[in-house]
Amino acid sequence: MVAPDRTGTRPNPVLAAELAPLPDLAAAMARLGRCPPLSLLRSLARLLGGPGATAGPAPADADPLAALAAHPGLLALRALRWPRRAHAGLIALLLRDQPLADWAPPAELGPTELGRALGLALAGPPFALDCPPAPPPVLTPLLEQAAARVDERLLALLTLLGPDAVATDPALPLQLAHRVPLLPRMSTAQRRLLGLRLRLDAGGPVQGSGMGVGSVGITNQGDLRALLPSQLALPTKIRRAHWLRRELLYRARHGQEPPRLRPTVLVLDTSPPVFGPIEAVTRLAAHIAASSPIAAQLPLVLVTLGGQGRAEVLSRCADLVSIWTERTLELAEPRRGLALAQGMARTIRDGQLPPAILLLSHAWCAAEEIDLEAPAGLRALFVQYPRQDIKPPFADRCERWESVPSGTTEALEQVLGRLLG
Repeated sequence: MVAPDRTGTRPNPVLAAELAPLPDLAAAMARLGRCPPLSLLRSLARLLGGPGATAGPAPADADPLAALAAHPGLLALRALRWPRRAHAGLIALLLRDQPLADWAPPAELGPTELGRALGLALAGPPFALDCPPAPPPVLTPLLEQAAARVDERLLALLTLLGPDAVATDPALPLQLAHRVPLLPRMSTAQRRLLGLRLRLDAGGPVQGSGMGVGSVGITNQGDLRALLPSQLALPTKIRRAHWLRRELLYRARHGQEPPRLRPTVLVLDTSPPVFGPIEAVTRLAAHIAASSPIAAQLPLVLVTLGGQGRAEVLSRCADLVSIWTERTLELAEPRRGLALAQGMARTIRDGQLPPAILLLSHAWCAAEEIDLEAPAGLRALFVQYPRQDIKPPFADRCERWESVPSGTTEALEQVLGRLLG
């Protein structure tokens, strides 16, 4: 047993590497209303592998789930290389059809207390039993059925969520599983693109030096009045060496403020004219443009362009699924959609930087709307149809615009950086 220390509190139990993840896994599953036996949790944890493992530890031959180690679905989940803290969400997916009604902790034990109790029990000496323990029966066909559902669409959902979000909320994969059929099929290379992040345009170089109002940035040229105080802290010999090599730092008089993220309204065309190669670019671009504001906890709104259109606040990684699943068979109404976007931009203004409105559509978007005035500060990314290269008719009414061919994936984050920087 784990004896109390001198302070009267029990120290954290030290568990064998194979048993270490079980208390936290059991507690996480209990929060989801599922209480599988520990032997089943241990087998699934083995199948999913540990942190930094290429293939994960294979189950022993005596393990009833050993045959699942080579299942394509399990191999695909293992290839995600998610850390152990995110495995609860994956295990919940695999056990969603498994009957577990006969397994439950005592009613007085909440999930946190259950984890603590299991940790203490697993760290203690083994119990003396009159007969060897027998593992509970597991319906392996149901696990095989769950593993067979792991396809390119489900892997796309898991990639969209990411291990950090699933570790925080293991219920996310189960909650969003009903939207998996709406997601596009993504290859491994396409799923890697979901990790791209916005690259804001860095702007021009800092020019000039000296004192006075308007000093922005630093430069290697200037007079002693503009010398950065940090340079005076250098030892005399080192400071002289920097001066001889022109390596001392001075305040720059003229400069350009580095670009900053700002609240954003994404106007995503989800109407039939973008189906196919166009939406493969616009949806990826919307995903890249949305990921950075979400990470920075900046206001972000998605407005769909199609039919009546709708607005949705995106505030967490799970909300990015809407960018890939929203779709309509109604034609786009740019006038209505841009008016909705302009109204949403007014509601998310935070008093510092004005919100950006980014339109993502095909090159002929709003071509018929001759008298349509674009909202102030509208930026647009137009995707050309295959074998076409035209100037978008609506481009001149945008503050900034970019046009890319269909199938574009390289440097897309830089294109968006020029639009939003």
